Amino acid sequence: MKKVLIDNTVLLNVLLENNNYKSSAKFLSLAEQNEFELFISGSSFSELFNIIKDKLGESEAVDVLKKVHLIINIISADEQLFELALYSSGPFRNSIELLLAKKYHIDVLVSENQDHYHNGIVKVLDPVSFLGYIETIL
Repeated sequence: MKKVLIDNTVLLNVLLENNNYKSSAKFLSLAEQNEFELFISGSSFSELFNIIKDKLGESEAVDVLKKVHLIINIISADEQLFELALYSSGPFRNSIELLLAKKYHIDVLVSENQDHYHNGIVKVLDPVSFLGYIETIL
């Protein structure tokens, strides 16, 4: 089964019905059907809570994240990974995501901002491109 890491942009599109939320929703629907294993970094999950809390309030934000956690596994960085990210050439947050992808043998990172990730460690796709990609391997 393919392992897929997502960043906040995909979840925020669905939860806040932002741009491209339909393709992001379809992407999450496939994850619910166990077509692939879905992951998010612990730091992104915490950041997601703060963003949703500001829109919906703390109690509702916790309820939303409980539902999200049913289909998404949370993975965390250790001190060594943070140190590597500090000295990498890319933006710190994105470096954490890429290094987590390497550590956890992630096949694809899905983001609405794929240009924010310097490629090479893992394939980076937006939700629309991922939907086309996953159809070719199912």
